[in-house]
Amino acid sequence: MKKSILRQPFSLRNKIFFNLLLFLGFSAIIGLSGLYIFLVNSEVKEKYGLREYEKKLSEISKENEKLEVSFLRVDSLDNAIVLLDGLGLEKAENVSYIKVVDSQVVVK
Repeated sequence: MKKSILRQPFSLRNKIFFNLLLFLGFSAIIGLSGLYIFLVNSEVKEKYGLREYEKKLSEISKENEKLEVSFLRVDSLDNAIVLLDGLGLEKAENVSYIKVVDSQVVVK
């Protein structure tokens, strides 16, 4: 009688092949898992770095806006002084104020 293939015990050659295949499978799983962890870690580092750069960019932009406003104030004051000098106005030395006794100033 012919023995069935399913009922034959593993030969030594089949056991070595099976163990080698099992070893290579587990090695591939472990290697790919390590590669996945490495790639995810590098992606997280890049995103964290981008977030830090975006924070610095927003801080620098706010500081730039403040500097622009202060520059415009200084520039407008300089222009006002130049315009006032060009009008030929004199500096007031004695200032006297009018005191109003009642709440009505002019009645018609």
